[in-house]
Amino acid sequence: MNSNFKMFLVNKDMSMSSLAKKTGLPYTTINRLVNDRLDINDCNAAAVYKISKALGVSMEQLINKEEDDFELFKSYVCQQVHALGYIEFIKKVLSTDIISSLYADEKFAEALYLLAMLDYQSNKHDIPLYKKYDPLRSLKLSEPLYPRDIELLTVLYNSNNVKEQAWDDAIPEFKRHNIVENEVENVC
Repeated sequence: MNSNFKMFLVNKDMSMSSLAKKTGLPYTTINRLVNDRLDINDCNAAAVYKISKALGVSMEQLINKEEDDFELFKSYVCQQVHALGYIEFIKKVLSTDIISSLYADEKFAEALYLLAMLDYQSNKHDIPLYKKYDPLRSLKLSEPLYPRDIELLTVLYNSNNVKEQAWDDAIPEFKRHNIVENEVENVC
């Protein structure tokens, strides 16, 4: 299942049929988009506009390239924490079990990022960690995943010092999964 569409639908508490009704697009089109049988880039601009309007996201967020998916996903998660507040964000993540869905869809970076955000918010606000995700807490990506700006600065300065500093400054809940993140509050 397309993780971006799924996240958008979950955060709007919207089903595929509701999205179809709200946009006036056929249910089959929505279903094919959500289940990766139709690329959003193959849709006409009017359809993309209707979907973006109904989901409350920009057209750019819908039409992103695969290499941008993770960066947009991170941004969207941070926006949701900011918009919902940490308590409602935690409730929504737990009630929808989207972490398990992302993991089952082999969206490992997204699943671990969301788990790290859940754990970060829980630890920050003295909320006990949800035990169901304990098996995932020991998992990490095979290679460190740096934000795009850190990757670009590394190339620009032709030095790994930028990456080393980013690794040292990374939030522990993210670093545990080999995800380098240190700006979840400011990017929201």
